[in-house]
Amino acid sequence: MNDEEKSALHAQAIREFDEIYEGVRDQREQCRQDRRFFSIDGAQWEGPLAVQFENKAKFQVDKVHLSVIRIFSEYRNNRITVDFTPKDGLGNDEIADYCDGMFRADYVDSRAEEAFDNAFEEAVGGGLGGWRLSTEYVDESDDEDERQRIVFDPIFDADTSIYFDLGAKRQDKSDATKCFLLTGMPVDDYKEEYGDDPTSWPKRQSDQFSWSTPDFVYVAEYFVVETVPHTVEVWLDVAGDEKRYTTEHFEADPGLKGKLVSLGSKLLREKKVKRKKVRKYIMSGSQILEDCGIIAGDFIPVVPVYGKRWYVDGVERCMG
Repeated sequence: MNDEEKSALHAQAIREFDEIYEGVRDQREQCRQDRRFFSIDGAQWEGPLAVQFENKAKFQVDKVHLSVIRIFSEYRNNRITVDFTPKDGLGNDEIADYCDGMFRADYVDSRAEEAFDNAFEEAVGGGLGGWRLSTEYVDESDDEDERQRIVFDPIFDADTSIYFDLGAKRQDKSDATKCFLLTGMPVDDYKEEYGDDPTSWPKRQSDQFSWSTPDFVYVAEYFVVETVPHTVEVWLDVAGDEKRYTTEHFEADPGLKGKLVSLGSKLLREKKVKRKKVRKYIMSGSQILEDCGIIAGDFIPVVPVYGKRWYVDGVERCMG
């Protein structure tokens, strides 16, 4: 993208984020206060109570903290895991066992237990936790080894980090079309990594959210689901076998259709479908820092975890 396109995209992203943030701000603040209430000394007396009882003894009773520990301990003793089963129901256990083994290997290598535990504890304590999927090279020191593996990463402070579009209603957010995943960085680290000075930003980057503070700069991974029209053609070759070709095949080889006809293949049928692709950007309050292109998978690789969740007046609400 050129600078003008990046500027237009950034302005659109800021508007979308403001709309999402305004819609969930009060609910997310309650989640954050709940987590502080049970986990931080003195947080039970924050807010108006601190003013009302400023010069009086303030006792702290950690009943909620003990309940969270009990629930979390029960979870650790009975962890939820994945078990692959054949989709067609034919009982092909060999492939299912192979997939189980691959999952366990990635689970152990990427320390997924930490990601799942953190998501569960934040969901129990405040109402919302989360973890994410990414990939990394098996051997980053070998420039010829291009093998990658799936990584399960924790998302800390999920109630102030994960923001899906307001139209996403499903609990796993598989119907989401937009997602912002925020990360706070020290100002000096941000300057060093991106070569951008936040002190030069306009004073007002957003109507709802402060992307830059004296101590931190917030950077967002901005995920956008793009729906692309897609045509699948089924051809019958001279041997009587059916072969499937997609739009990508014909774009990669403009002469493919002519070759098929010359070889005696016949077009049996075609179907127009829609394929989902996920594009990822990295942005700050001032600009699009990086266009990461299309990433693997059809869904946004951010998974929310809820304690208790419901919708009231069209607003998603949750609690621990």
